[in-house]
Amino acid sequence: MIDFLAEHVKPDQIVIADGGSKDDTIQVIEFYIKRGFPITLVQNPMPDSFAEQRNLALSYCTGDWILQIDADETYSKSIKELIEEIRAGQHNEYDGFIFGTAQLIIDENHMCDDGGDLHKRLFKNKPGIKFIGDIHERINLEGNFLQTLRVGLRHYSMLKNDEELKVKGKRYMQWQERSCSAGIPIHNENHFIEAIKRYNKVPYDVPKEWQ
Repeated sequence: MIDFLAEHVKPDQIVIADGGSKDDTIQVIEFYIKRGFPITLVQNPMPDSFAEQRNLALSYCTGDWILQIDADETYSKSIKELIEEIRAGQHNEYDGFIFGTAQLIIDENHMCDDGGDLHKRLFKNKPGIKFIGDIHERINLEGNFLQTLRVGLRHYSMLKNDEELKVKGKRYMQWQERSCSAGIPIHNENHFIEAIKRYNKVPYDVPKEWQ
């Protein structure tokens, strides 16, 4: 992910919030820092809310624009052109951009849905912005957002077997039960397993512009 950002985004600052990784994540990040990458590392035990962790990272962001990205994600290479246009002073009429998602559980060229999972991922760093929602968290900024097919969010699954998917399902159920008053549906703990089995039967081609 850091290599992707360095090549296609060239950010002025990279803020990483580590929630207590037990692998070699910190060593990898420190390696990049020693190589001169503009990384701000924030270590904080993962709270019981994705929004809380994201807001901690957000508090360290100093740039005019923020591009949100997770460890298991990249964007289509076309993000480079959009970022260059923003740096050149274009698109100031927008508060941010909405991208569809390629769920790359099957392979690099096929996704397990039609790309309709939409997210506000590139947005202006305005006073008072924050993430809301313990799960399926989202930025509270409304304003003038452009939904564009030029760029796709590429999400890779790190979960390799049914047991890992079930653990994730149980964790999501805890958050969803707490958030059901906000209209978030509660699923069976096996819903990730069932979804992947269902989507594997009908894979979608990743659009050319999202490669």
